[in-house]
Amino acid sequence: MTAYRRATLGVLLAVALAGCNSTEPDPFPNLIGRYSFEALFRDALATDIRAAGTLLFTHVDPDTGKLVGQADVSILVNGQPPLRLIGFDLASVTREGDITFRIHLPDQVGQWNFTGSVSPSAETMHGNHALATTEAELLGTWSAGRM
Repeated sequence: MTAYRRATLGVLLAVALAGCNSTEPDPFPNLIGRYSFEALFRDALATDIRAAGTLLFTHVDPDTGKLVGQADVSILVNGQPPLRLIGFDLASVTREGDITFRIHLPDQVGQWNFTGSVSPSAETMHGNHALATTEAELLGTWSAGRM
């Protein structure tokens, strides 16, 4: 093997190995977009309650994973007009795909917190939620899929 060929192979090998030793962290999941959202309640007293709507993520902070966007969700209670909720806060995602957010409740009557996982493709997400008021806490599961 000629000296030129050895040097060329050495450079190519060094470049290939440099990519393997990268200290760059994995990117956050690309959640930007609109998702169809559904939440179910598993409490025996809440069998006739569900929630549905959309989540819209408009920005993922590339340094912290903080999410910016909007929620438009209605809570449907058997036989009553839906309660429409707009907005979320405290939303973030980890590089591993763990997501948390809180949907706003009217007049500070309580908190509705969500935790979950984002699929590797960021096409779906699912998890658990807890709607806590001064009167009760309702637990359940939620899911969302990219529209």
